Amino acid sequence: MGVDGAVNAIALQSDGKVVIGGAFRAVRGVSRYGVARFNTDGTLDLAFDPGAGTTVGAGGPLGAVRAVMIQPNGAILIGGDFTHVNN
Repeated sequence: MGVDGAVNAIALQSDGKVVIGGAFRAVRGVSRYGVARFNTDGTLDLAFDPGAGTTVGAGGPLGAVRAVMIQPNGAILIGGDFTHVNN
């Protein structure tokens, strides 16, 4: 997978894409702070960009995503040890 930290949660979307959450800063050399998505062929989905990702405090240290859930409407929910997402 090429993730530079822990992966704590994985969820499968109805279209076959996979969302991961954890305590990481990059996936395959691309900045993805705590959450990332893979295409059905296993490549990183570059269209899915969490921006500043999960932090403890605005602009603070990296937070950890501990749960990922896909809603029936396709919305992605994350939970864990953080206070902000993308600032």
